Amino acid sequence: CGIQVEILPVSAFDTGNIFDDAFTDTYSLIVCEDVDAGVFSREHKKKDEEKYLYKKEVSLSTILNCMDGFYAPNKTIFMFTTNYIKDIDPAMIRPGRIDILEEIHPVCRETLEKFMMKFYNRPLPDEFECKRTDVLFAELQTKVVGGSSYEDILEYMGKEGE
Repeated sequence: CGIQVEILPVSAFDTGNIFDDAFTDTYSLIVCEDVDAGVFSREHKKKDEEKYLYKKEVSLSTILNCMDGFYAPNKTIFMFTTNYIKDIDPAMIRPGRIDILEEIHPVCRETLEKFMMKFYNRPLPDEFECKRTDVLFAELQTKVVGGSSYEDILEYMGKEGE
């Protein structure tokens, strides 16, 4: 029994036919990244210093109906990611709809040690002090893909936050 995996942008929920070709007799995982950006699109224009302007792109009702409405698929797990959990409507993250909330914390020394072994096959120097407390794992992965060396990562993580 295989699992079908679909990675969809939030805008796919607004097409009305995202389940037409799949999810009939198979177990499925639907991953929807940055759901906060699709339901409430950040325009990054500051208003009153810390308040952002929001513009709806996909209605909350549409997403909820796709998750557990009349036409929702069976045998399907939905996984949503967000950088702004406070921007998600409580109706979406209530128990029974979203059952597990997992926060991913910034990289600590232990995580950095494992990261350096995995990507560079080299441990951290014993005297290394991880000074960055604001870097997520995905940011380090982006640096590796972009060509950063072992030394580049050490330098980046060893200086105070920018």
